[in-house]
Amino acid sequence: MKPLRLFPSLYQRTGGALLLLGLCAMLPACSLLGSKPQASMNSYALDSGVDGVMPPAPAPAPVGTRVLLVEQPSAAAGYDSKHMVYLRQPLSPEWFTQSSWVDTPARMLAPLMVQTLQGSGVFKAVVLAPSAARADLRLDTEIVRLQQSFLQVPSSVRFTLQVTLSDNRTHEVLAWRVLDVVQAATSEDAAGGSAAASAAVHAALQQLAGFVREQAH
Repeated sequence: MKPLRLFPSLYQRTGGALLLLGLCAMLPACSLLGSKPQASMNSYALDSGVDGVMPPAPAPAPVGTRVLLVEQPSAAAGYDSKHMVYLRQPLSPEWFTQSSWVDTPARMLAPLMVQTLQGSGVFKAVVLAPSAARADLRLDTEIVRLQQSFLQVPSSVRFTLQVTLSDNRTHEVLAWRVLDVVQAATSEDAAGGSAAASAAVHAALQQLAGFVREQAH
């Protein structure tokens, strides 16, 4: 009869531990090899020069003598982030999970407004707030809506902008208007919505230039 081994050999003591460590080391690798690659995030920007839309013409020589201060645009709740909003059901906004704006629509809109209004030639200068320039008029804007609707085919983007023109010295409101543009999308996805949004913004900026031109004279 063999005597009982009260102390297992070194191999017996360490073999199990080594095997366990080896399995633990393999698990992350196996997990990485077996996992599906994550889809990359697509980013889009608002642009005044879009497919099918001519870019703004070179700015003419200024004919006005006044300075316009363009305040940073604000945005209604739901449109103040980088989320690209869309509708599949009325009054139920959603946003794309794999697509977003490169910046908030309000921040992207600000330089486009300055570029468009400076190019109108109505003002001596158009400056973006904050600015130390002594401005005669002030323009306040709010993005009321910027969303892609899939309630019909083809889908479309609706861009609504409320604009207010005031005397910067007396703070008197001179005029206000709501600009509303609907633009059909070229494809039923975020890319098509982005192109349609840029076209809608371009059209709204032309309306804005006309509105300011009417009120400034």
